[in-house]
Amino acid sequence: MGIWLAWIALLLISSGQLYAQVEVETARKYVLANVEQQKLTTTDATGLLVSSAYKSPTTGWYHVYFNQAYQSIEVYNRLMNVVLVDNQVSYLNHNFVASIDFLPKTGALKGVITPLEALQKAVSDVGLVAANLLQTQALTTKKLNDGTLTQSLYSIPDLSDEKIDVKLYWLPVETDRKGQKIVEKLALTWNVRFLTKDAKNGWNIHVDALSGEILQKRDDVVHCNFGTPNHLTAPHNCLGLSPYFGFGKKNFSPNGYTVFDYPLESPNHGSRTESINPYARFVPTGTGPGATNGWHDDGITSYTTTRGNNVWAQEDVDNNNGVGASPSSATLSFNYPYTFGLNTATGNQNAAITNLFYWNNLLHDVLWKFGFDEPSGNFQNNNLERGGLGNDYVFADAQDGGGMNNANFFIPVDGTNGRMQMYLWSSSNTYQPDGDFDNGIISHEYGHGWSTRLTGGPGNSSCLQNAEQGGEGWSDYLALMLTTNWASLSANVASANLPRSIGTYATGEPTNGLGIRQYAYSYDMANVNGAVTYAKVGDTNFSIPHGIGSIWATMLWDMTWEIILQDNQITANIYDTPTSLTAMRGNIASLKLVTEGLRLQPCSPSFVQARDAILQADQLLFGGRYRCAIGRAFTRRGLGANASTGVSSDDRIVTEDYTPIGGSTLNSPATATVCSGTSFTYTATSSTTGVSFSWTRAAVSGISNASATANSSIINEPLVNTTSQPITVRYIFSLSPGGCGAGPSLLPVDVTVYPAIIPTIGSYSVCQNATVPNGEGLLVQIVQTNTVTRTLSSSSPTYVRATGDNVTVYSAGQPVYYQAFTFVAPSSGPQTFEIISASLSDTFNDTYLSLYQTSFNPASPATNFLHGDDDNGNAYLSKLTHSLTQGVTYIVVVATYNGGVTGSFTLQGSTPLFFTGTPNWFTTPTSNSPIAINSLFNPVGLAGSGIPNTATAGTTTFYVSTPEQSVCRVATTFTILTTAPPVASSTTITVGSSATLNATGCSDVGSVLKWYRTADDMEVSMPVSPTATTQYYARCERTTGTRVCLSDKSENVTVMVVVPAVFASIKTGDWDMPSTWNCNCIPDGSLPVQIMDTHTVTIPNAYVAQAKGLRFIGTGKILQLGTGRINIGN
Repeated sequence: MGIWLAWIALLLISSGQLYAQVEVETARKYVLANVEQQKLTTTDATGLLVSSAYKSPTTGWYHVYFNQAYQSIEVYNRLMNVVLVDNQVSYLNHNFVASIDFLPKTGALKGVITPLEALQKAVSDVGLVAANLLQTQALTTKKLNDGTLTQSLYSIPDLSDEKIDVKLYWLPVETDRKGQKIVEKLALTWNVRFLTKDAKNGWNIHVDALSGEILQKRDDVVHCNFGTPNHLTAPHNCLGLSPYFGFGKKNFSPNGYTVFDYPLESPNHGSRTESINPYARFVPTGTGPGATNGWHDDGITSYTTTRGNNVWAQEDVDNNNGVGASPSSATLSFNYPYTFGLNTATGNQNAAITNLFYWNNLLHDVLWKFGFDEPSGNFQNNNLERGGLGNDYVFADAQDGGGMNNANFFIPVDGTNGRMQMYLWSSSNTYQPDGDFDNGIISHEYGHGWSTRLTGGPGNSSCLQNAEQGGEGWSDYLALMLTTNWASLSANVASANLPRSIGTYATGEPTNGLGIRQYAYSYDMANVNGAVTYAKVGDTNFSIPHGIGSIWATMLWDMTWEIILQDNQITANIYDTPTSLTAMRGNIASLKLVTEGLRLQPCSPSFVQARDAILQADQLLFGGRYRCAIGRAFTRRGLGANASTGVSSDDRIVTEDYTPIGGSTLNSPATATVCSGTSFTYTATSSTTGVSFSWTRAAVSGISNASATANSSIINEPLVNTTSQPITVRYIFSLSPGGCGAGPSLLPVDVTVYPAIIPTIGSYSVCQNATVPNGEGLLVQIVQTNTVTRTLSSSSPTYVRATGDNVTVYSAGQPVYYQAFTFVAPSSGPQTFEIISASLSDTFNDTYLSLYQTSFNPASPATNFLHGDDDNGNAYLSKLTHSLTQGVTYIVVVATYNGGVTGSFTLQGSTPLFFTGTPNWFTTPTSNSPIAINSLFNPVGLAGSGIPNTATAGTTTFYVSTPEQSVCRVATTFTILTTAPPVASSTTITVGSSATLNATGCSDVGSVLKWYRTADDMEVSMPVSPTATTQYYARCERTTGTRVCLSDKSENVTVMVVVPAVFASIKTGDWDMPSTWNCNCIPDGSLPVQIMDTHTVTIPNAYVAQAKGLRFIGTGKILQLGTGRINIGN
């Protein structure tokens, strides 16, 4: 049959699908431009291999799935999913291995075992006979450019009817660290994949390419272990025919199928009816694959049997996976007798095959309308030029002889046939259950194909192999959606509470039995399934083998009813989809959300990731219309906002949480940084219209601000950090109304307040053309402290850290970035070293701490090793205590746990042992490289400082930070004080008067204008009162700190003293007062005296005034008191 041939051809031929190259390159460029946001390195995202890329017809979104590669070899099951809307990246998730360069690796491209040797190891491990390999025929190979063999395709008829693929991969080897999944190394493996001859196992085995050891083994055939019913066992081979019922003398129509039609779940739920032309019923004429070719034309041949474009249904009673019997009708009238009773399998065989054929096509067509179409990887022989790879219709084996009480589905990648095997059941003492009549189980199996090919893209079929994934849940959910009589229900809680089971017919139970699950599906937690919550993932009595899936399906069923209740709407037929996406409501909207969530979720999704993918689908599809409904559904089952998942590969330890999801949200940033003492300015915004904002901030130790509140969306306040460490201040915004029927939404905004250093000398000055004395300049002192903060970057040194908690013997881990701190123990006794905080580029802020004695050589990290610790501190931080000896040199080495991780950390010792880091001096607040690294900073003559000498006056700002306070650079000033002289001006005074001289050019802060007499350089004060004409000069005295600079002398200025021609009054006053006269003196008889108009000059009692002449102007007059008199001379 060659059902794997197309799959292998796809793997070996890179041009097997025409991708949308523009969109792929847009996605690739976006990824490479945003590696840091994805917590990856450039190497992690280099050499992206396109797994699949397509445009989804129902949404118009482009989906690009990249495989991670290292050294041109694909990393197994590590995919990145990029979604483009209108050619813009709107969504991205991935499970790439971070810092892949730094991980330890076993195996190398040269010297590996051959693919045939790996095949032999794998065959032996699953218990198959090695002799089966005798007829091995190598069909084709794939090599790298250097000739390295990376893939081989074999034909081994005795082992498999299909081709056998052996491909080289890097297999991530994971470990559990405190319930979190950590990749600890990469193993180079040969991945051996083959379908056994009985098609019961599709082995997927990783063989160590160096040692041949089996590292991982999985079965790609999805075995739905529905349990072993404790009922009467009916024989598999049934003898004779019992009378059939349901026909009478009815005449059947061409293109008709007598089946248990939609929405019947099984024979126990209703009677068979004839469905005519159903391929036009589920998909309207002219819009889909059924209407184009019917169900019996595969694009090449029009069949008259139960074979067509989407499925080939046949019996496989002898379990040979060959060509079995199929009913045939020239008129395509498939109407066969059916008997409900014991020993009826053979008599019901044609009816069973018809029902299986019908429901495979029905599921194909309905899911096609919801987006599981040709580009998305659905099952079709002819894809009708709609994209994707064809030649992959489903082989549906009815009454398969390979087992009992079960069903399975083998799902390879797009372009390769799937195989569904339905079995008889031995669960009833009144009838012969046949899985081919249980439409719930058929839907369940088909659901595996739907979920597998949508998750990780159609080019991958191994993304649902992790322990905590909802594969069984999506299948149960699809069965519920397709076998619910929606027309009989109402959009109310009473309908939501009705219990629904799956597989009651197959298990021989009444329709109200539990069927294949421990609890019925229902919205009613009070009476039906209240025990089904997220915590049940960790209950192995419940979750193994397939209870995990039923938990997920329960949540999805709740979600469907939450959406129905919100919309108050149910569509009677699940296949009646509107032409517009935005018109989808109720149950239709829910199935669309689940479908798109499958497409968006990452490879190996946890419940949390699958939930988030549905929320993202709602945002992209409906603008967040159902966020509240989705949030309520998951939260009520313990998958709230703060729920956390375990290790996907194995661990079932999960954390339940009931914190509500949804409601009003902030679309302004939830984090910010600010330097101590500067104002934190923030404006909260929300995509929810009509909300009001308020905020509160509690007092925080180490922050000097008191608590604060405001009824505003705006924060504008300085925050002062009084410590030497970054401190986070949390503002809680209250958004009202909160939405989702709850109270106000309380949303945090975290502000990291970084400390700022306080320079010892933050301003320094020197005189123009002078020399900065030795030991002077800008200064930040290095002091001893018990805490140091540093940053690890891609330019930091690396060494191979130790491994283990609280260890005293070195055992090699992996290469990591590090920082070392050397000190001499000041005293003897125990000392504790702890990393008290870290902000790293990995997920967990995971660190490693080591202590060395005397010296540390990163090339020989075992030498002088004393002590190491991984996780004894808080969460994933490190802490160790060691007894020190006074006077001995020690080295503390701080590193990350995972290779390639960068970021900052703070190390604390019990006592001050470390010296603060050497200050870095910069020319701008944002420049990358310092111009000096020193405690004392003199920029004169320093390259890059812009100050070659002190010839040019002016002030230059430099910025300083230390390794402890690297975020906040503090401004300092270096000033060259000018010696340029001031500019002064001369003046004239009359004898006996005074003058205040003026000068410009001495207005700087800290500058003082000083005056000197030219004749003797004597400093004088203003005003001056020379009796004769005198010259002066000015100088500026500029003082900054202890620095005093005198400018050059100004040009000489003159105070000219002139003698007036007459003594004239300038106001009314006494004769003996100088201020009465224009000369600012007392007339001495040498000049005439004029008493000016309106002035009265009084001669005091007993005073004798002197004048050479006397003249009165206007009303001017003299008043003599007592014996006062005047002598008037010639």
